[in-house]
Amino acid sequence: MEAKLEQRINTIEAKLQQQINAVEAKLEQRINAVEVKLQQQINAVEAKLEQRINAVEAKLEQQINAVEAKLGQRIDTLESTLEDISKRQAGTDARLWGFLVTLLVATVGLLTKVLFFDLPRP
Repeated sequence: MEAKLEQRINTIEAKLQQQINAVEAKLEQRINAVEVKLQQQINAVEAKLEQRINAVEAKLEQQINAVEAKLGQRIDTLESTLEDISKRQAGTDARLWGFLVTLLVATVGLLTKVLFFDLPRP
């Protein structure tokens, strides 16, 4: 009788082990399927994020190029304005020196006239 019980326990244990193995295999399959789905979703999200990042990079590059172009134009405008101011300043300097030389000559002439020609004669 003990042998029968032992055999029956072994049979039940074997059946339970088979059921456990079957459940474990099913769970493993489910886990693998879920893992594959999650990996696919992750890949899809990564692709979308990569597209968004590329789009943002392209927009930023366009904006940077536009700002650089505007700055280049402004710098060119400032350079031409500075050249114009420099030319005007040179003209102003020439006129000022001409005025000062004329004033100096007139002053020297006036002093000469006063000293040599306007003195009373004895």
